[in-house]
Amino acid sequence: MSFKYLEHEADVGLCVEAEKLPELFEEAARGLFSLVCEIKEVGKKDTVKISVEADTPEHLFVEFLNEIISLMGLKDMFFRSCRVESVDISSGHSNLKGILCGERIDAKRHKAKTEVKAATYSGLKFEKTASGYVAQCLLDL
Repeated sequence: MSFKYLEHEADVGLCVEAEKLPELFEEAARGLFSLVCEIKEVGKKDTVKISVEADTPEHLFVEFLNEIISLMGLKDMFFRSCRVESVDISSGHSNLKGILCGERIDAKRHKAKTEVKAATYSGLKFEKTASGYVAQCLLDL
């Protein structure tokens, strides 16, 4: 289970690998959180439910990241972790339910790093491999 950032002219690519599907999404969330702030400074005081649906697994990956970005802004929160409770990538319909854990942003304690505007469909990849899953997309900064 790992994530890495891919170089890009103006944006940043996020590439995630995991053995199991829930771990893939949890690791993608961790990659996003780590880009936005110093997650070790974020407490686990509050939880927020996340629920996402899409037509394809690829679109579910992007919509999941965009929902997290939206929730960070709407709730004025940084998140530290994500627990995927269920994920289904059935043909024609994919969905995910989970819980984000974090706290309200405190400028005195939290170090903001990079503002991410959106996950995009550019460079989108979602594959089942011999060792699990690989997914990637570009994040618009």
